[in-house]
Amino acid sequence: MSLEKDNTLFKEDNKTLIQRIFRILLYNMNVRIKLTKKVNYTFGDLDLSKLSPNASIEVPLWIALVLYENGYCKIEDDINPEMEAVKIYYLERNSSEITDASNSPLLKLTVYLIKKFRDKKHEDKVVRQVKNIILDIIQIRLQKILKLVSLVGLEDDVVKKMSMEELYLFSQMHSLYNVWVDAYQRILEVM
Repeated sequence: MSLEKDNTLFKEDNKTLIQRIFRILLYNMNVRIKLTKKVNYTFGDLDLSKLSPNASIEVPLWIALVLYENGYCKIEDDINPEMEAVKIYYLERNSSEITDASNSPLLKLTVYLIKKFRDKKHEDKVVRQVKNIILDIIQIRLQKILKLVSLVGLEDDVVKKMSMEELYLFSQMHSLYNVWVDAYQRILEVM
């Protein structure tokens, strides 16, 4: 097994794959919208023409953004972004183990940022604070994932707590770690 053959972590296509996974997760996450006028669109099984203006419904983000950009809805904020970000931050910081990210609270905060960006309010102080807290949360989670990399295997409860992109990152880093340890073991066997 050669290092060049097994080391796929730094290939451009993996970076692209991670970005695609994130976009798929983000744009398929459900958000609550409130219709502002009659909509005569059908998205697959979702027939919006049956709904009246002012109806509130959960739809995937990609549908919400299409409707929003065409003036058919408002994306409802069901979270207080600052409080949610601070809550997640302190939960992560005060726990030595990785916390549950399976319901993607960071994605909900990202949806908030997208909404503010599309509303042209992205220079808002709250948006900057939420962005910084999200980056801090990612840093803390990454440190926890790095600690897990050297383990032989992951328990199911730990796997369930990771988001899809974190599992992908973990598997790539774990493979690279194993190649690195294996190379050192071979060197030490020769001595």
